[in-house]
Amino acid sequence: MRSSGQYRWILFAGMLLSAIVICSSAFLSRQVKTETETVDIAPVEDFAEAVQLELNRLENRYELRLREVFRSIRGVEEFRIREATKEIHGLINVSVLYPEGSIGDDRVVAGSEIKPEMTLRAYEKSKHLLEGDFFHSDGPVSGWEEGKEEGQYYFWEKVGKTRLHVATVSRDDLIEQIDTWLPTTKRLPTELVAGYAGNLRIVRKGKAILQTGLVSEPVKDVAFSAVIPARNRFATWTVFAQNPVKERVQWRLPILLGGAILGLGVALATWQVSSAYRRATHLAEQRVSFVNQASHELRTPITNILIHSDLAADSLEDDTGRAGEKIDLIREEAGRLGRLVDNVLTFSRHERGRFNFSYSSIVPDEVLQQCMDTFRPSFRRTEIAMHFDGGASEPFRTDSDALSQIVTNLLSNVEKYAAIGKEMKLRSRIDESGNLKIRVSDQGPGIPPGSASKVFRSFRRLSSEVSEGVSGTGLGLSIARELARGMGGDLQLLASETGATFELTLPDSSV
Repeated sequence: MRSSGQYRWILFAGMLLSAIVICSSAFLSRQVKTETETVDIAPVEDFAEAVQLELNRLENRYELRLREVFRSIRGVEEFRIREATKEIHGLINVSVLYPEGSIGDDRVVAGSEIKPEMTLRAYEKSKHLLEGDFFHSDGPVSGWEEGKEEGQYYFWEKVGKTRLHVATVSRDDLIEQIDTWLPTTKRLPTELVAGYAGNLRIVRKGKAILQTGLVSEPVKDVAFSAVIPARNRFATWTVFAQNPVKERVQWRLPILLGGAILGLGVALATWQVSSAYRRATHLAEQRVSFVNQASHELRTPITNILIHSDLAADSLEDDTGRAGEKIDLIREEAGRLGRLVDNVLTFSRHERGRFNFSYSSIVPDEVLQQCMDTFRPSFRRTEIAMHFDGGASEPFRTDSDALSQIVTNLLSNVEKYAAIGKEMKLRSRIDESGNLKIRVSDQGPGIPPGSASKVFRSFRRLSSEVSEGVSGTGLGLSIARELARGMGGDLQLLASETGATFELTLPDSSV
């Protein structure tokens, strides 16, 4: 039943909210702190020293190769010089320079970038190399100078006091070769740090060149245990070591306990509210069930009263006296009571979601005539004129009992609230779409525009002088609209200058 489903939803929503509160408090109260373990970093320092030694060895080895090229120039066999320079990484060209004022010609002997301008103009930034004093000085016979182009270096060597050999070197190419060499060379004692419990890396400009240790990646936002630079003439490499990190969880008890208490309070309140709701709905169901059973019990005596009233009226042959009037009154009141019972039973079925329609082929005008015949005595007594404009005399498939109940409720409304208008009109039609249209209008006081939607609410009766002293449950129009919508149609209150006009629309169920 719907009430049972609503009870479960209330309980589920409350328990879900309670779980969210408790989980949120646990999340907010949880603090994770990272701590670095103490590990001997002596192997890391030894490894960094080995990296520095290897960088120094590579630089010295490179200088040695350049000197070998310079020595080969003395033979002036340029082809052999060019072949030798091809095996040296980063070497752009080799030049032979003479001091200013000498009879020698500057020339580029060999290299991958041989250009005519590679003469004295290429060394404007190092003009002191070409001055006579430099050639005749007793200073160093070789050395390094920063090149004219960014990322270039000059390695020079004097040959006596009349000639200078200069090698132009690409620093970026050399650094790239060193980056490739360090992870693969067996000269670095990686076995010293292979068992290091943390993470160890060789980094240049944020890029990891080599990485080892038992931890594959460093932990963010945790300081390194050792940062040791290793450099040579061309660049700087840094050895980073981070000892193993462990996490320690702490709980902020005030937040945790407060959230737990609040969550349990929400759960308890939900349980109490849902239990109270369940008891209330169960009691309401018992009341509805009682009314339903009582209404069924009332149907039998009402039916007997109507049957015997008909028999009594038939036994009074042509009697137009007071006895016949009293019998007619008994029949009217019994019919009114029967309609009330039908409305209560229909409302009970609607609340339980058990509307069942029985469709059959009928003639709508015949059903409408029967409904009018039921109210004809009471309308005659209250001097309400009845007008019927029938236009639905062809077979139409719908629920005859539901249609009869809707129309009788509309006529009962006229009887109760519009008797002052002294007129009721009933009109039926089949529109172009094949829908049945029934319109009931009166000349009573009408319904205020602001109350048009309220008249269809259950147990709602408009407060006015017209309704004062009029009996009723406030279910008639509500049940009529629910029945109409249950059959796929609708019941609407139309705008009218005088009185009230209701229009019923029903589809043909055979379509």
